[in-house]
Parts: sequence; structure tokens; C-alpha cells
Amino acid sequence: MQEAVGMVVPFIIHPKVVHTPVVDRDFVLVAQQFSILPNATIPNSNAMDWNFLTLNGRSGPYTTPLVCKLGERVRIRFINFSTLHQHPMHLHGHTFWITGTEGGRIPDSAWIPSNNVVVGVAQSRDVEFIANNPGDWVLHCHMFHHMMNHMTSQVGPIIRQVKNDPGFQVPGYPQIMKGMSSMKMEGMKAVSEGDNEYAMKMTMKDMQKITSRRETQGMRDGWYKGVKGLFSVVRVLPPELYDKLMNTDEPIPPNSSTPWNPHGRGAMPGMRMSQAVTP
Repeated sequence: MQEAVGMVVPFIIHPKVVHTPVVDRDFVLVAQQFSILPNATIPNSNAMDWNFLTLNGRSGPYTTPLVCKLGERVRIRFINFSTLHQHPMHLHGHTFWITGTEGGRIPDSAWIPSNNVVVGVAQSRDVEFIANNPGDWVLHCHMFHHMMNHMTSQVGPIIRQVKNDPGFQVPGYPQIMKGMSSMKMEGMKAVSEGDNEYAMKMTMKDMQKITSRRETQGMRDGWYKGVKGLFSVVRVLPPELYDKLMNTDEPIPPNSSTPWNPHGRGAMPGMRMSQAVTP
């Protein structure tokens, strides 16, 4: 699922006097649940028997990465507009402070350091952190069945070869999904690496929807195979790479934002691990 019907938007009132410390970047992520039953043409955002979860109306890996610059102070506002479930939102690579709720700003003496914040139904939680750890860090709900969609192992889209699973032999459940375990991108061309009998083939157009977005350029090869369901990615980039990504149209090769290149060529220039900074 790429886009959803019934998506909501937040209404944020900023204070006359800016809260301190001032944030450099401010993101909003709205979680929703949708029921997309067999033969349905319109997603149902009010049903309790949900089977798809979204952030800002998209399921991973179609969610857009949150791109920030190394050293910036970042705020993420989580809003849970789901019908049924809480979402323990978890960020890799950083410790954040819980600084606000749907009731407003929390006094700084009551801020709580954490890597995980539970956002209940109809609740909002603001977190802030110093983006001091370069790289691409997944951000996701930590309820395991929320990290796959359709309540079925490795679905949304299928990312690994699955053999002898009786669940896949039941007609109509799960619905045949577009799978990417047998696909990879070479430049802007989708190339098959084998067959997955349980998945529809991803076309070049399908893959381009995921990999051609500017915000994804320079990420690790195959990153989209591990981002699914209620998932996104926070990208912390050194200034030169951030400026190249966000302010130019220059091509950026895969693995550019990996602090230590997986192919053994060492760290990218300007990419160095910073010491922890207290928010």
C-alpha cells in the first residue's frame, strides 16, 4: 500500500515565545490503522480489524526518510490516530528526551531520557535528541506484528524467501503481495535475482517509487528490504553530504551514508562518530 484514504493532518499552535533549547528540525509522524479486506477498493480507517499500518499515510518502505544534519537538535512529534493500538515508537542510534504531550510542553525538570516512547490512542508525544550519530537509523513501532503489516510473517512487501508456510496456501489470505526479495536495483533498473513463488514480481516502476526519491539516495544497498509496516528511517548526514543530497541534483552512490563502508573502504570523508551530547 502506498497511499491511504482518510489520512489526517495535525494542527500545531506554536508558542509566542520559542521553547528552549531551540530545535533545528521539526518532524511530525501520524500513525494510522487501515482495514483493506479482499476485494475492497477503499481503505477503512475506522475498522477495528485493521491489517495495514501507516506513518503519514504510507507503509514502509514507501515512508519518506527523515533527513537531518549531523549535530542538529531534532524534534519528532508522534501522533497516534489509530483506532485500537498503542505504538511504542523506537529510534535506533540515539537517546532522546520526552519533552511534550498532547497537553503541551513538559517542564524540563520532568523530561525522561529514553529510546522508546509509548504513544497511546489519541495521544501525542514529542521527543527531542541531538543527531550526533551519523548514518541511517530505523525508526519503528516496537510491537513486532506492527513491523510487517497484514499480521503475517514477512509481509508488506515480502522481503525473504518463504517455503512451506501453510498460511500462504490459503486462497485470498494473505493476498498476494509484491515481493522484493528477488529484486535489486542497478542504477535505475530493476533486476531479478531469482524467484519467490509467493510474491508478485516488482516492476522497474515499482522499485523506482521506492528508490528514486531524493531522500533515499546514498542509503545502503537493499535498505528497503528491512523497512516495512510502521517503519521509517532517520538519516543523520555530515554537512557536506546533507547539502549535496538536499540542495543539488547530483547522483549519490549507495552506501554513502554508512559511517564505515560495508565494503571495507573506510569511513566516508567528514563522517566521524561524535561523543554523546546531553539534550
